[in-house]
Amino acid sequence: MHTSIDPATGHINSIKLTDQSVGETYENYPVKAQEVIVGDRAYALATGIAYVHKHGGYVVARANLHAIRLCRQDKTLFRPILEESRVPKMGVAHYDVLIPAPPEKRTRSHKSWKLENASAWVPARLLAVCTIKNIIVWVITTVPESLASDEVIMELYRVRWQIELEFKRLKSLLGLDALPSKRGPTAESWILARILAAILIEKLLRDSGVFSPWGYHLRAKTDGRLNSAA
Repeated sequence: MHTSIDPATGHINSIKLTDQSVGETYENYPVKAQEVIVGDRAYALATGIAYVHKHGGYVVARANLHAIRLCRQDKTLFRPILEESRVPKMGVAHYDVLIPAPPEKRTRSHKSWKLENASAWVPARLLAVCTIKNIIVWVITTVPESLASDEVIMELYRVRWQIELEFKRLKSLLGLDALPSKRGPTAESWILARILAAILIEKLLRDSGVFSPWGYHLRAKTDGRLNSAA
């Protein structure tokens, strides 16, 4: 179940059901121009990043350095592992890189394709921070620095956790993890019913507006203190 949510509202944007042969990729989702899509390291693949770039969107993803090739501005290979000793204890290390997208037509050979056959070159930033446990965290983004600083990108990556919270809600409130059948047609119908219920709940909450946990609205008095309003 490939799911996209709006982290600001927690509402589901899109859901795509597939079998196990379809992996995690940005290609599973519709992309709008200027939209920023945050994903974990499974999404840090050149093909998916190039797909989002082609449609005018941007990505922020935990970099999987073993699954993506990165190049310098002169299109020579860049090896981040050699830079780990230079990552500061405080602050963000910044590297301007290019992501070569695989050729559109590829053979079934397991050999790596040649860089000169890349179908596109996507400009990106590779960012690195050092945790308090001295673990280097790498994040790749195609968001221009003019739109978001390195620090903002690293903070933005943290909102990815919202998708985990959404699945915890689906499991705990709607029993999504209690799949009664693993047969394709019946399993799909059961999952879609739970998703429909989740979307209806979201709509009801959205239409009802925000409400006070005290059961009434608050308003400010002229002396700056809060008072209740019936």
